[in-house]
Amino acid sequence: MSYDPFHNGKTAIRAGWGVFDSLMLLNEYDTPLFRSFPFFAQAVLTAPAGTKPCTSANVPAGCTSLYGSFPNGGYAIGSNAAAALRTAYADPAPPRSYIMQWNLNIEQQVGKWMLSAGCVGARGVHLLNVERNIDSVRPTKTSAGWFYPAVKASDPLQKLNPNFSAINTSATWNTDSDYAAFHARVKRNLDKGLQVVGSYAWAKSIDSASSTGSTSSGSGYPNGIGNPYPLLPVINRGLSDFDIRHNATISLVWVIPDHRFGFKPIETVVNGWELAGIYKIQTGAPFSVLLTADQPYIDPANPTVSYRGQTETDTTTTLWDSGQVSSPGAS
Repeated sequence: MSYDPFHNGKTAIRAGWGVFDSLMLLNEYDTPLFRSFPFFAQAVLTAPAGTKPCTSANVPAGCTSLYGSFPNGGYAIGSNAAAALRTAYADPAPPRSYIMQWNLNIEQQVGKWMLSAGCVGARGVHLLNVERNIDSVRPTKTSAGWFYPAVKASDPLQKLNPNFSAINTSATWNTDSDYAAFHARVKRNLDKGLQVVGSYAWAKSIDSASSTGSTSSGSGYPNGIGNPYPLLPVINRGLSDFDIRHNATISLVWVIPDHRFGFKPIETVVNGWELAGIYKIQTGAPFSVLLTADQPYIDPANPTVSYRGQTETDTTTTLWDSGQVSSPGAS
């Protein structure tokens, strides 16, 4: 929609709003559908260390070997390796994934200059988040945020389904995003040898997954982290990995005036030149300070270990100095 309030062709008010479907692609479903339990099961088989090797010439009692066991012995080995089984899951009724976008701006001509300012926004709903393994430990919600309780190696926490080592899924349609920005622009078309174009954006982007990447495959951004538990995307909700608060760009073109020397070869070399440049300045991208796991398996009776927004310490070691790192509120 566009409106000229003064009917002089120098002022324009424009606005727009739209809803766009984020269509599902077949490749997001074909692999997990063909690999879903009970029609398909995949196991990683490893011969126990220290066992006797099996040879075709002499088969000693109690020998264990993966080589030569397929196909007759493969099923028996796989059925005894329940902890190594993996399967896949596909959502049979995924929600509608869509993106809403809107904008409002005012443009005004002042002499040879064109000035514009406006706001834009977008919201994504039920966006795609690919997860390589959803069979993980569910964090616990406390008054201080979401916590993964510390455990010992000999006493692991219960996974979503302990009968499988991994449950792959193509997509969890449960993430969302929000974007809002103020835009300003100034433009002077080429006149008397000078052209100027400048723009500025003050923006903020928040989401629960900045790309389709996951904890296993990576988020796709060098400064980003994957979703630690894709079934609870709210844990990872925060500034987008690509969030840039301030972004300004200016470009200039100056046509250098011609000079007459009365000598054609010199005029050909000296005249017809332009001087142009683009200057860009922006704030940096956000980053996360994190502890990927309780690697030393600290004593569960003493530690304070959280995923995001809190100082992570045990009884003997400070993992980071909270006085040096600004700690936001718990997610």
